[in-house]
Parts: sequence; structure tokens; C-alpha cells
Amino acid sequence: MSLPLPGSTLHFITWNTCGIKSRRQASDNDPKLNAVLDQLKVINSSVAFLQETHVGPKDVKLLRKVSGWKSFFTVFHSKSKGVAILIKDTITDFKYICHDEDHAGGYIVLFCQMYGQLFTLVNVYNHKDDHTILKRLGQYLKNTATGTLVVGGDFNTVLDPKIDRSGTSDNHQHKAFRVYLQKFTSSLKLVDIWRIQNPTSKDFTYSKKTKTSKSGETQCSESRLDMFFVPEFKGTHNITHSCRIHDICEVEGTKLVSDHKPVILEFYLPAKADSSNPSTLECRNTEVLATLPEDQYNDRTGKISGSEIVMAIESLTGSGQPTLGTIPDLKTTERLKQTYNKEHIDTEMTANEGKIFAKILESRLQMYLQFSIKEKNRAEPLQSLPYLVKLEIATKIKRNFLKEALLSIKCSKPSPKSPDPIGFTFLREVLSRDITNWSKLLPIADPTLGDKRWLNYDCPLTQILLALCLKNLRYKIHDKTKMTSVWYFRRCCLIHLEEKERTTVTEVLLKFKKDSGLRINRY
Repeated sequence: MSLPLPGSTLHFITWNTCGIKSRRQASDNDPKLNAVLDQLKVINSSVAFLQETHVGPKDVKLLRKVSGWKSFFTVFHSKSKGVAILIKDTITDFKYICHDEDHAGGYIVLFCQMYGQLFTLVNVYNHKDDHTILKRLGQYLKNTATGTLVVGGDFNTVLDPKIDRSGTSDNHQHKAFRVYLQKFTSSLKLVDIWRIQNPTSKDFTYSKKTKTSKSGETQCSESRLDMFFVPEFKGTHNITHSCRIHDICEVEGTKLVSDHKPVILEFYLPAKADSSNPSTLECRNTEVLATLPEDQYNDRTGKISGSEIVMAIESLTGSGQPTLGTIPDLKTTERLKQTYNKEHIDTEMTANEGKIFAKILESRLQMYLQFSIKEKNRAEPLQSLPYLVKLEIATKIKRNFLKEALLSIKCSKPSPKSPDPIGFTFLREVLSRDITNWSKLLPIADPTLGDKRWLNYDCPLTQILLALCLKNLRYKIHDKTKMTSVWYFRRCCLIHLEEKERTTVTEVLLKFKKDSGLRINRY
């Protein structure tokens, strides 16, 4: 095998493809995917970062085997999000280490070796409704990134509205996302390499035509949303040969592949680092090569990601000290992912592993509860009786009721400002499917009591499960009376009801108590 000559470059491309399949039923020989692959060939790309792939569970065959490429991708929804990293087969000494993917299809991180060098390749699609993706990705990379870090993607914001947008007004969404992107890049000491090489130039990767509300005239706004980031150090200019925005690509000379332009990065192969004194982080992370079995890529949606594990560990340790006895490095996150992402997790989980898993489920459920039903308070009736209901801790709950509580709560009608309804549906399906695993984290109350489990003070899931049950109770009563207040983490709801409604509400509460197994107090 011959290594590339000194001065050789790897050609990276980042491109929002607006889907890799045609509107009709996708097939192994889909014309849209073929058009994308043809353009990658024209550009002479070695490594491709694709965003908005729109790959759902039924579309997996499209990317599982791509002729001429090794593919690593997320599986989320056929109409939303999705990212993929393609490695050209001509890189003959490519060595896969492991990869991590966002549970909501927002990013994928590939740890690999190319030409004897370690790389951490990160592809991001910063969806407009996901305001935490860069935070969780940043925390993960600070603990796991090793070798040469290359981050590319569609970030749905511009870093400098004066020169990265064609108009004078700044998009509201861009303002919010810009802060997250700035924190992400500064925490990892990354620079926008195109802007470094083009300090005053104006060029854009995305254009949109809109009609003004007053005149009805069509205006075109342009933004540079698609970028590459590399580590900032003295030799940054020396490791990148060029970074350029490519002209928009067409299919058969007529139809545009995407409304985004691809960005191409020519990257000098780094000189082999002196391995006589590697960093502690690099030592821990590269141990993965020898200690982990070869990844068995599965297409199960909603898999727990490395970033969720890192955030759970840091949340549980509080001060940042490893009081759990667990260091959130690449070796640890990969081992725990293999434990947690089985269809049915083992019961022989250590106490600390159980706490980490419970914290992850708590975070997912908290996300679900934030936008599950619309919180509308009706006017308090003139002749009403205040009725306070409180759920107690140190109580028992029926396992089957947890699933019923999840599935019974409907998503409120989405508005332009509401979270992604597709993401909501996905999250509910994942949480309800994993209910069997949840029950293994809750102690059995009594073998004679069937499916009842204890909710203890020291379990991270206890408070959030009671909040779920309280929201379920609110949903059951919502159309029957006038409810004014719900305090989820005080485990109380205050109902204002008229005397004629007392019997109906009492019946609902008694049935709720019987179905759930929870202990409730009424005042």
C-alpha cells in the first residue's frame, strides 16, 4: 500500500442536499441519490458530509451500501433532519474506530484513521427547532475528540450578519443560534476556515425568495449557513490548502439538486505526530481501537448517544469531580452505549450505570413534557371550590401505567414557534418502547404485587415520572372541569370546580389511583 506524497490533500465537502431520495418511494437506484453521488464525483470529494438526508427506518437501504463509498448515517425521519458521512473507497487504509450519532438525527461523529492519522469527523445539521444540539455536541467532543478535528455542516445561522448575509436585517432565528455556535466554536477553539481565508469577501451558500407583505414584490435573501471549522492554532493556514463555495449543482442541466451550495475544503494530510508522549486524553481514546468489539451497526431509532452519556455523568457529578468513579471519555461512552442500546438491557447493571441510564431517560422525558400538551388555563368560575391533589413520593407505581401515561398525552397543534412535531412523535415512540428498560431501574415493590415498582427519593427518574403522571391526570380532567394551576415538581395540581362537577372529578381521581397504583392526597 502506498501512502500519499507529501503535500497531498484530502477533499472534504459539506452539503445540505435537501433529501437524498425522490418524492416517490425510494429505491436502491434512486435518481436523487445518484445525482448527489455524481456531483461528489465531479468535485472529486474524498470525504462527504451530507445534511438533511431525510432517512427514516424504511429508507435505510439507500445508505447502507453506497457504491464506491463507506457510509455512516443517522436514522430519524423520512421527512426531517438526518446526516451522513461518506468515505471514498479509494482511501484504502481507512480504519473505522467507532462513531456516535445524535438520537434526534442532528449530527454524527466518526472516529477513524486515514493514512495512518487519527481523525474526528463531525457532521452537523443544526435544525431550527433544536436549541441544545451544539451544547450537547460540544460537551461530548471536549471529552472524546482526538487526532485532527474537522467539523462541517449546515448551522442555520451566520457568524457575522454584516458580511454573511445579503440583506441588512438580521434573521431572528440567526440571532439565537449565533450565540450557541459562538459558544460551541470557542469552547473547542475552532475557527471558520473559509472566513479566515476570505476575511472581507461576500459569498453565500443558501438563497431564499420571499414576498414582502406591503408591496408583494419578490425579494431574494442570501446567507452563508454552511461552514467548515478546524482547530485554531499557529499552523491553521498551513493545514488547509483551500476552502471554497462551489457553484450550485444541477441534474441533467435543468433541475437543482438542492437550494444549498456545497462547501469544499482541501486539507493537507497532517504530518504524523510524535507518539512518544501522547496526551492522556489521546491515550484513553485510542485504547478504543484495541478494547471494543467491531461495531454492529443497527438501524434502531432513538439509540442513546455518547453526548447523552457525557451530559448525564457531568450532571450527576455536579462539581465536575468524578464522584461516580466514571470518566466520560470515548472508551467509557462506547462501552455504556453498547450496554444501554440493547433491545432489553441486562439486569446486571452496576448502581452507577443505572443512575446514568436513569438520568438520560429523565432528560428525554423532561424534553417530552416541555411540549406535550398546551397549557391553557380557563377562567376561574364564580362559584368554585378549590381542590388540591398531591402525588406522594415513596410510593408504588404500576409499570403498565407508565406506558399508558405516555401514549395518552397528545401533542398540541403545532405553531410556527412550537417545537418540531415530528421530533415530538419520535420521542414519544422511543420513550414508550423503552418502558421495559425503565422498569428495571425501579425496585420491585413486592413480588406478590405484580408489576408494581417503588419510586424512591434517590432515583433520578422519580420526580420526572411523577410529573408525567400529574400531566396525565391533568389531561384526564382537562375537559371535565376548570383547572387553573399545575406544579409539576411540587407534585400538585389545583382544580377549581363547581359543586355539580365534584362527583365526576372524584370518579376520575379514584380511577387514576387504581390504574396507577400511586398514593394521592386530596385537600
